Amino acid sequence: IDMILVGDSLGMCVYGYPGTVPVTMDQCIVHCEAVRRGAPGTFVIGAGADVDEQLLIVSDMLGTFQAFTPKFVKKCADLAAVSTAALGEYAKDVRAGAFPADEHCYHMLAGEAEKFAAYTEENR
Repeated sequence: IDMILVGDSLGMCVYGYPGTVPVTMDQCIVHCEAVRRGAPGTFVIGAGADVDEQLLIVSDMLGTFQAFTPKFVKKCADLAAVSTAALGEYAKDVRAGAFPADEHCYHMLAGEAEKFAAYTEENR
């Protein structure tokens, strides 16, 4: 990828707007700053068949934007389905009490809880 662009389509792809009109310049600037820090951007540019450059919206290509898929989009993944399944698994585990398990938790050293309780009692 030679370049990452940020444009008003982030309104639909990121903010869930019905179109691009509600997007503000401030919102575009926030995403430009993220791209500058190395975070994924909104557009991807690569080589095209009969042109020097080809522009695809990364959320279309990755399959995270599900409202519609334009004919020119090559969907390389279905990350919406993967994300939805992962979130469902997480919710199921939380509801069942399986998460967090002990391996996901930090524990105080022996005696620290008592010290903390004494400190809070003294400083009421």
